[in-house]
Amino acid sequence: MTEHRASTVPQNAVVVGVDGTDRDRAVVEWAARSALRRGVGLHAVHAQETMATAYAPVGFGMDAPLLTQAGDEVDEGAEVRQHVEDILASLDRAPELTFSAPWNTGSQALLEAEEHAQLIVVGTARKHGLTRFLLGSTSLTVAMHARCPVIVVGPEGVPPEKGLLVVGVDGSRDSTKALRFAMHAASNWGQRVRAVTTWNMAVVNGYVVTEPDSQEWKDIVADLEKSVQAQVDQVRADEPALADVQVEVTALHGRPVTALTEASAEADLVVVGSRGRGGVAGALLGSVSQGVLAEAHCPVAVLTH
Repeated sequence: MTEHRASTVPQNAVVVGVDGTDRDRAVVEWAARSALRRGVGLHAVHAQETMATAYAPVGFGMDAPLLTQAGDEVDEGAEVRQHVEDILASLDRAPELTFSAPWNTGSQALLEAEEHAQLIVVGTARKHGLTRFLLGSTSLTVAMHARCPVIVVGPEGVPPEKGLLVVGVDGSRDSTKALRFAMHAASNWGQRVRAVTTWNMAVVNGYVVTEPDSQEWKDIVADLEKSVQAQVDQVRADEPALADVQVEVTALHGRPVTALTEASAEADLVVVGSRGRGGVAGALLGSVSQGVLAEAHCPVAVLTH
């Protein structure tokens, strides 16, 4: 068996999915930077999906070699590994690289790597328009099922650093995990956090609150920001090393997806939980998470199980 196809994922590596195209540059650069900040290695996975698909109708296993008419084994791994090495060589600093090229679907290959991964970084070919449906199937499947954090890098690539991480907070357990992740990342990166919560409609004394200048409106915002601040304080109490992380708390009127998408234009990363307070029982990825994945202007981290 070709060595790179059998390669195992090193423990605690940052795992990145690659496909040998130009889209890999932004994904590999983001993953390499994250690996350096964490002091761990980078493991690139290239799933030879066309090979795996070719066997499905005839019942062969994923590890059976695909042969040319001349009897040579078809294997894209060496070429894709060189492609990843070329990207890393163009950077000022690069982590140690390991590589594997299993015959499998992209999502399954990455999910099988999660056992050893600190996080998984994957690209997506989503486009404007019917973004919810055009979000790449691999990135969506991995974000839905992975047990470690998943970073999705959109086709626009990685914007210049702005020093800000945005996290959606709604009081749910998943959003607390997202807040904790964002604060850890900010501590490691030397950045600040903006914790965003939203509200859409509130009734006070039988009336719907509609005037931003009214005392009722101000009281709603103050109460929401106080609640989020309590979550921030709890994370700091649990982990004193995060006490110095700068966290700005803001409560915005409107839809969570809209608020987080707009905030993403100023951010290096948006962090969301897989399911929020209004998540449907049994749902693997909530509507807010899917919406942010589809629309954000910067990479998105999804904190799952």
